[in-house]
Amino acid sequence: MIKADSVSWEASYNGEIVKEADGAKYGDIDRAKLISFRIVMDGASLMEIVPDCNKHFVYRRRTMMQNEYRRVQILIGNMPNFETPNGSVLVLDLNSGRIFNGEFGQEHPIADFSLPVAIPEEGEMF
Repeated sequence: MIKADSVSWEASYNGEIVKEADGAKYGDIDRAKLISFRIVMDGASLMEIVPDCNKHFVYRRRTMMQNEYRRVQILIGNMPNFETPNGSVLVLDLNSGRIFNGEFGQEHPIADFSLPVAIPEEGEMF
């Protein structure tokens, strides 16, 4: 089990790294310059994605309650747009420490591959 509160993201540009742990917000990510995006814990990389320049990068941190059990999953992936949401996605299940690879909308007993809802920080996707 990975402690959900110790996990954050880092966005890597050409020679610069923007870190959530340093106070950066999701809206601060410059997708036009993004080289890689990784999920880290205590400085160690747990997973990393190189955004596809022909698709839109998506990140979500999902918390689900099942009875009194909290499951936290990190989703990162690339999708063409929200109208045709096919694309590859990685889900890190913080409870088990496992990484799942799939497609948006795919059914899975553990990983939540459901489609993300667009948020204002992803304005270029609208």
